[in-house]
Amino acid sequence: MNMEQPIRPYSRPEGSPLRSSSVIDETSGAHGCRSKAYGPPVRLIGGNEYNSSSSGSKSSSSTFCSQKISKTKNVNYKRQQEQYIISTRREEEKCSLPDIEPMTDVYRFARQNEWDQVAEQCRFYSDETRYVNPIDGTTALHLAIMSRTGYTLEDGYGVEPVIPTPAPLSVIEELLQIFPYAAMIPCLMNSYTPLAYACLVSGDECNLDDAAAMVRLLSYYAPDCVRMFTSGGLSALDVHIISYSHRQEDDKEETLLLSGRSSTVVLRTLLEAEPALALPRRHCDKIGGPIELLYRCNSAAFTEVLNEAEDICNANPDDENDKTVINAIGDWWVWKWTILILKYGTLRNKRAGAAFLAVQAATKMVGCPGVVLKLAMKAFTTQSRLPDVMHNFICNFPLHQVCTWPCEVESSIFSSSDSVIASRKSAAIGALLQEYPHASRIPNALHQTPLELAVSSGTMWDGGVRKLVKSNPMAVSYPSPTTGLYPFMTAAAVACVPAEIYQQRSPIETTKRGLVSKLKRLAKRELDTLRTVYGLLRSDPTVLINRFQNFEEEEEEEEE
Repeated sequence: MNMEQPIRPYSRPEGSPLRSSSVIDETSGAHGCRSKAYGPPVRLIGGNEYNSSSSGSKSSSSTFCSQKISKTKNVNYKRQQEQYIISTRREEEKCSLPDIEPMTDVYRFARQNEWDQVAEQCRFYSDETRYVNPIDGTTALHLAIMSRTGYTLEDGYGVEPVIPTPAPLSVIEELLQIFPYAAMIPCLMNSYTPLAYACLVSGDECNLDDAAAMVRLLSYYAPDCVRMFTSGGLSALDVHIISYSHRQEDDKEETLLLSGRSSTVVLRTLLEAEPALALPRRHCDKIGGPIELLYRCNSAAFTEVLNEAEDICNANPDDENDKTVINAIGDWWVWKWTILILKYGTLRNKRAGAAFLAVQAATKMVGCPGVVLKLAMKAFTTQSRLPDVMHNFICNFPLHQVCTWPCEVESSIFSSSDSVIASRKSAAIGALLQEYPHASRIPNALHQTPLELAVSSGTMWDGGVRKLVKSNPMAVSYPSPTTGLYPFMTAAAVACVPAEIYQQRSPIETTKRGLVSKLKRLAKRELDTLRTVYGLLRSDPTVLINRFQNFEEEEEEEEE
C-alpha cells in the first residue's frame, strides 16, 4: 500500500542558486522507508524536473532511479561546496598578513647604535625594553651585547646594517636591571642567548676581559641564564670553546689577536658561576661537554703534543720527566683550559685541603678522550699510582675509577654513544695497566677489585675484562664482599636483558629496518655476554667447584 509521506522542506545551502521546486523524501519499497537524500531538484532524461508530488503516478523503477541520481548529485554538490569554502579560506590566508607589534623606540635606537638615546628612553619608558623582534627574536639587550663582541646582525627590515658601535657597560647593566628576563630569551636564528653572544669570539679583534665583564653582569642579574642551552645542546661555555678554537687553529701559543690578560678569563668566569658546566653530558645520542668539544676542535694538536710528550719520556726514562713535559706544554692554551675544566669538574664534594690530581680528575670524566688521559699521565707520572683522596675515603685508584664507567644494557641497545664509551674505556684500562699494573691487585676501601667494578658496570670480555684477568688472574676467584657473587655470576646477572627491553621501541625502530637493527644489537649483546662468562670461567674453572661445595655446606647447615 502506497502512502504519501509528509513533505520536509529543503534547506538550501548558502551560496547555492535558487530553484523553482524543492526535493522531498521518497518512499522506497513496501515498508515506506525514507530516503535521506536532500538537495536541489533532479532533472531526468526527459527534461522535466522530478517532484515528489507526482510520485504516485511514477513507476517503482523510475522512483528508484531518481533517488539514486539525486543522491549522486547531492554528494557532488556538497563536495563542490566544501572545495569552494577551502579555496576561499586559502585565499584569505594568503592575503592576510600577521599582525606585527610596532617597534619600540628603545629597540629602534639600539638597532641604530644610538646608545645615549637608549639610556634616555629606558629612564622614562622602561616597558619598551621588553620588546622582542618577531623577525629574529632579538631584544635591545641582544643588540647591546652584539655591539661589544663585533657580531654584525643582518637587518630584517631592508635597511643596510650599521657598523656596530660598542654599547657602554652601563647601558647593558641598565637594561638588565629593568628587564633581567631578556638574558634568557634565545634568538630565532641560532637560539643564542645574550650570554652566548657575550662568549662568542668573532670579529677581527676580541677583548676577553670585556667579555668576562659582560658574563659577570649577565650571571649576576640573571643567574639561570648560565644553565641555558641552544637548540644544538650547546651551553655558553661550549660556544666560547668552539669559537675560540676556530680562531686559534693550528697555533699552540697564544696569539696577539685576542687582547686580554689571559685566555682563560671567560672560561674561569663561567665555571665560577656554574661549575656543573664542566661535566660531560649527552645530546642527541652523542657525548658532549667542554672536554669533548675541546678535544674535537683540537684533535690534531692534541695528537701532536702527545707524540712530543712520549718522545720526551722515552729520551729521559726517569721519575722527573714529568717536569720536562709540563714545561713543554705548560704555555699551550688548550692544556690550560683542560686543567681548569678538570678542576671545576671535580669541585663538587671535594674535601677541604685536598690536593688536585689531574689524572684522577680525568678518570672521573666518564668517556674522557684517551689522548687527554694519556697526556695527563705523561705530565703527572706519579699520580697513576696514587689513590683518590679528594672526595671520599673509598680510595679508588685511577684504574678503579675507569672501571666504573657505565656501559648499561638498555642504553647500549638504544644508543651509539655507549659504544664510544666502551672503546675508550678499554683503551684507558690498557694504558693504566701499562703504567701501573699492580693497581689491578689492590682492592679499594670497600674491598672491591678493578675486575669486580668493571664486570658490575657491564664491561665485556674484549672491552677490558680480558686485560684485567691477564694482569690479575686471582681476581676471578675472589667473590664480591657485598653480594657474595663471583665475577662470572655478576657478569651474567648484570648483562641480562629484561623482557620489556625486547618490547620497548624507540622512534627509529618503528620501521622494519630499525627493528631488525635492534634485534641484531640484542643478539650481539647476548653473544658478548656469553663470551665474557665463558672467558671468566675458563680462566679459573675451580670457582664452580668451590661455589657448589659452599652451596652444599649451606644447605646442610640449614637442615641441621
